[in-house]
Amino acid sequence: MAAPVTHYVKSDDVHIAYQVVGNGPQDLLFAPGFVSHVEALWQVPARSAFFRRLASFSRLILFDKRGTGMSDRGSQIFTLEQRMHDVSAILDEVGSERAALFGVSEGGPMSLLYAATYPERTSALILYGTYAKHSWAPDYPCGWTDERWDRFFENLERNWGTPQGISLEMWGPSLAHDPNIAEGVASYFRTAASPGAAVAIMKMNREIDVRHILPAIRAPTLILHRHGDRVIDIESARRMAQGIAGAQLIELPGIDHLYSVDGDTILNHVEQFLSARAVALQLFNRRDPLLQYHLLLLERLDLHLGLLEICLLRRQSLDFGVFLVELGLPGVVEKSENQGSKNQACADEYHRQRRSRVHRTPRGLRSNLSKKVYADHG
Repeated sequence: MAAPVTHYVKSDDVHIAYQVVGNGPQDLLFAPGFVSHVEALWQVPARSAFFRRLASFSRLILFDKRGTGMSDRGSQIFTLEQRMHDVSAILDEVGSERAALFGVSEGGPMSLLYAATYPERTSALILYGTYAKHSWAPDYPCGWTDERWDRFFENLERNWGTPQGISLEMWGPSLAHDPNIAEGVASYFRTAASPGAAVAIMKMNREIDVRHILPAIRAPTLILHRHGDRVIDIESARRMAQGIAGAQLIELPGIDHLYSVDGDTILNHVEQFLSARAVALQLFNRRDPLLQYHLLLLERLDLHLGLLEICLLRRQSLDFGVFLVELGLPGVVEKSENQGSKNQACADEYHRQRRSRVHRTPRGLRSNLSKKVYADHG
């Protein structure tokens, strides 16, 4: 299969390179980490396989951030707001009104900010190996210390473009024993960015802190993180999950930060997550007023998407609301003659409990669901 065609869109005074791959049922924009090159990535077998599978169940949109890859280069420090503007320009250019965002590593904070700023354009949010804050603080002990940053920058400027420039012992320990892979990674990074651009990107990352916007995110959110990640501590993912209402955190085994290492494990979760949304949207488009009401109510209450998928698979008729009551979800739908009416008092109480962390939907329902639903599916 030939590599996709690269296109350009102008965002302010910068040309942003992008590609569109696949024709799946929903748009998926991949926000790359650190540096990328949309044409060179197809020459790396593991990366190519990763993105081809993503494109098999979505319309995949790839791009190079300003300052990297095939986009206009520069060594100045760009802001997350500028990158958000670039994403909007790309989505406008390809005719995408709503898209799921898949942010990996350094692409995560921009994805978080975009989802909070443009909820009407964000259908779902997927995060892998990322963070809301990268640097240590008294209230954030899982970030990088000043000493670690200093060592990183010193090595980056001295060894950029060599296997030592981005140490696989940290980024991909399971690959570090193979010198050919190490040289391949170094070659890809040399193609993707200059030393000055790499330093500028990491200086921006050092200052990132988007923790304050986490409560504003309303898109269904899946967070994937390897338990032994040596670049971003797993605690960063746990704190994000606590800050985003209804977020699902899956802690994966392994110590590699690179998404292309054992990429199928990541992709299995991503495909399942997005397939659930596809089922929901397909049923929503049937224009059954009562079913639409219940779907909207679930989204307004920020329920875990796995619950939504199960409900849709188990009940697609007028007793859908009753099924939610049977699951033991307090205050969502009151069984009455008018099942389509909203019980605002119960909804308010539900949100109050969520804010106080008394009732955590994903974990609180999972054991209940496993007994009532999952057993039915073997």
